[in-house]
Amino acid sequence: MSPLLLTISGGDPPQQRHMDLKKGVVTRIGRAAPHGIPWDLQISRQHADLCWDGEQVRATCLAVARNPMIYQGESTRETILRPGEGFSIGETEFRFAASPDEPAAGTDTVQIMVPKHHGPILGQHTYSQQELRQFAFRDKEQQLELLSRLPEMISESQSDTELGQVLCEMLLAAVP
Repeated sequence: MSPLLLTISGGDPPQQRHMDLKKGVVTRIGRAAPHGIPWDLQISRQHADLCWDGEQVRATCLAVARNPMIYQGESTRETILRPGEGFSIGETEFRFAASPDEPAAGTDTVQIMVPKHHGPILGQHTYSQQELRQFAFRDKEQQLELLSRLPEMISESQSDTELGQVLCEMLLAAVP
């Protein structure tokens, strides 16, 4: 069984970490943990333990952790996640994915998440390839109109995070 890839992302591009979760090994996350997350003060020095059992991850906040995890828009101190899912603490997102050499279950799906500006994910939906094939993505006029607004969107963005959000909104607007 290959390890599970954990991607930890803050609000800015340099605020990103990747690490492998090994089956049966408890991995601690936090600002002072071995793979520290120093950029987010809402994360405690020792915040949560993650354990990958080969099929799912058990994420458990430690008693000393000040803030809960946000999973599917709800505050929780313990949750079970599968590859492709994630949670947030403060401004930081934690996302799990099968390692590149091992395809995840349901690789024929596309997951769309709707983030709240600088906050946790508000919701998510996974579409199968069959569902996506039912959409008409051939509205060239709409696509050109969206692309024509791209230079304005880039010039008006105040940060990389804002630009990323605007581009995501543009891509979502292109989907029927």
